[in-house]
Amino acid sequence: MPTFGVDFDFSQIEQRALALGATADQMPYIMATTLNMAAENTRSYLIETTWPSSVTVRNRSFMKAALTTKGSRATKGDLTVEIYDKLGRANLSLHAKGGTRRAKGGNLSIPSSVNVQRTSGGAVPTQQQPKNLRNSFKRGCVHLPTPGQVEPEA
Repeated sequence: MPTFGVDFDFSQIEQRALALGATADQMPYIMATTLNMAAENTRSYLIETTWPSSVTVRNRSFMKAALTTKGSRATKGDLTVEIYDKLGRANLSLHAKGGTRRAKGGNLSIPSSVNVQRTSGGAVPTQQQPKNLRNSFKRGCVHLPTPGQVEPEA
């Protein structure tokens, strides 16, 4: 998953807080609280604005369940916070990369109209129709007896 770090110089903020009457031992708590609030606001913005405008949302609660800061929140001793995908299913690195994924071969499980040419009558040519799998059911290979009839032994 892509990560990036942001470093801040809080010296001016610390000087202003001290001028307003805050004590030096309160500064780490103030910074931790501020970082956690900023992370939650960022998480909310990602869930409510960025995600719906970037993808087709089929499950509205998916991103809310996936993105979290729990377990990696800022404390007085560790002024770092992280927003991460706790489910590990959002594939956010693929979304960060972007683009449209295309099939590399011509064998698609659900062919599109671009890959399948039709005849003038609208039928799909034989070479583009699905093939029977080896050892699969073929029409005419199974004899189903009528009621009251005994099935012949093979």
